[in-house]
Amino acid sequence: MQLDLAKSSLNHIPAIFRKIRWGEGQVNLDLGGGRFEKATNYLHSLGVNNIVLDKHARDRKDNFLAESYLDMYGCDSVTISNVLCVVRTKGERLNILYTALRYVKTGGAIYISIYAGDGSGKGRRTKSNTWQNNRPLKTYLKEIQEVFPNARLEKGYIFATAGGNNEC
Repeated sequence: MQLDLAKSSLNHIPAIFRKIRWGEGQVNLDLGGGRFEKATNYLHSLGVNNIVLDKHARDRKDNFLAESYLDMYGCDSVTISNVLCVVRTKGERLNILYTALRYVKTGGAIYISIYAGDGSGKGRRTKSNTWQNNRPLKTYLKEIQEVFPNARLEKGYIFATAGGNNEC
């Protein structure tokens, strides 16, 4: 049975969104942001334009429009909230990180949070037919540093900035 990652989408404002100092006029890429608009509406209330790109939970047209905008203008920041923890393979996780690198402007901020599940480190299929790696946040740091060498642990998330070489 094929995993249905769209089902891992929750209708809430991820906690990391309340930890970030947003700037009015900022453009954020919400990578793997899901099918709901609650986080986008929250950021809009702060004067932030939130572009959601999610190949599992958004239709082709939405993703095409998001990618077209990002190809033209890029983004000031990227949030990857509770996404890497539902992606089974390292290769797929690296693809997500390289997508962030592709679109974020030089000097832009990348914020990554995960849900650690049961924390056992043993990945498994969930009852709702999604995937959960069950890994603590710190176990993702080395993977993230393969794409963003300056990535570091902060309180409850991983933070990085995009260097000067953002060409994939």
